Amino acid sequence: MTPFEIASTTTREEILQAYPSAKVGLFQRYHVGGCDSCSYRPTETLAAVRRNVNIQDSLDEIANVIRGSGEVFESLHISPRDLAAALKA
Repeated sequence: MTPFEIASTTTREEILQAYPSAKVGLFQRYHVGGCDSCSYRPTETLAAVRRNVNIQDSLDEIANVIRGSGEVFESLHISPRDLAAALKA
């Protein structure tokens, strides 16, 4: 499988299709896309968001945040087994 290429013209919709957890990573790093005041349209490109929110990171840095968003998402959640162990302790 070919990796999904993230470019300045990639839309939010395309990013979320390839990386469903991208919203979490982008919100945590840039406060983008998590609430009504910082959301952006599905058709808006990464270049437009970068410009509108004044993100100084390079496209490669933003792409790395998107690619790593799954790990961020996982780190914010606890499994039922871990919860049970924590409650028992």
